[in-house]
Amino acid sequence: MAGWSDPRHRLDAQRLAELFREVDWQLAGLHAAGTPPLAIVVCGGAAMCYQIAWRGTGDVDIMYPPMPPELSEAVRAVARRRHLSAGWMNDGPAQFAPYGRHVASRTLYTGEHLTVRSPDNRFLLGMKVHAAREDDAGDTIWLMNDTGLHSRADLHDMAQVVSGSLGEVWKPSRVQKRFVRRCRRERRRDARKARRVQRKTASTADTPQTG
Repeated sequence: MAGWSDPRHRLDAQRLAELFREVDWQLAGLHAAGTPPLAIVVCGGAAMCYQIAWRGTGDVDIMYPPMPPELSEAVRAVARRRHLSAGWMNDGPAQFAPYGRHVASRTLYTGEHLTVRSPDNRFLLGMKVHAAREDDAGDTIWLMNDTGLHSRADLHDMAQVVSGSLGEVWKPSRVQKRFVRRCRRERRRDARKARRVQRKTASTADTPQTG
């Protein structure tokens, strides 16, 4: 993480767009003239920031391709100028590179030397379940609601897609099973709370006003 606890390093959609533009500008002197823009696919918090207004992240995870030298150089230059850690953009999830290009359905940034895309939400959901990080529960529940995939079978199916992209068979661990149970439980709780609020709002609206 590039300093998630430090507000100066918190990256939201607006700041990510600014940084992508700056990387694009930096690539102008590094990218071979006449070649297509460098295309990258990002996942994790960076992908979520573009969908959830309040969402922030500490870094940009590239799943495709493994970071080429010219991009690494541009990212380091931006990091020095903006006082970010050198890893504010990294290819930690590069094990997904062979599959990344096939699931990149959403364009986040288009520039002269750089394009940035992210996977569809079904694949992002599978990645969250596969990783089973406790602090990803909020994103997972949001993705469950957005995709309509919230049964145990749905979540395991999406995780299997992610496992398959790694050449593995999905065999959920105890931690992953517990994560699925938690997210489904919290989603049901949130749905009940939302229904109570709706009933209360409707009841208030139907109450005759006096005076």
